[in-house]
Amino acid sequence: MKKIHIFLLFISISNFAQNNNNFSLENKSIEWSYVFELKPGENISLLKDNLILDFKNDNFGISKNQTISCSGISIYSRLPFNFNFRIESKDDKYRVVVSNIIFNDNLNFGNSTTTKLEMYALKNDSEIKQNGQNNKNLNCLNEYFLNIFKIKSPKSNW
Repeated sequence: MKKIHIFLLFISISNFAQNNNNFSLENKSIEWSYVFELKPGENISLLKDNLILDFKNDNFGISKNQTISCSGISIYSRLPFNFNFRIESKDDKYRVVVSNIIFNDNLNFGNSTTTKLEMYALKNDSEIKQNGQNNKNLNCLNEYFLNIFKIKSPKSNW
């Protein structure tokens, strides 16, 4: 019985270590995607009230100069970044796909440069790095995206 518990613990730890927090690799580009469930009375049009999301049409938009701050993340993760997003809806769900995550480095003697997330987070352009630092960085981005794309209840004037 103890062997079974140890085996199950090992499997759960290995699955956790490989968790990329809703990030995947699509054509050598990192995308974040998540399916949210709509609660009764919610509508995805409420996402347009989020001022950091610049909708170009009903399903697509961009966001610029966003920042995250989590304990232990890399310096690049603290830089302002831009991203594209796409929203698809079906039944009582909506899926958000974030792509083209680009960090803006203006620390280079006043010269602004940009670097795609792939430069930091990919191993040999073919897989997402599986190490503690990369997992911290992606986990922080994951929490950020979950928070901004979750529909929030309208606030009362009271």
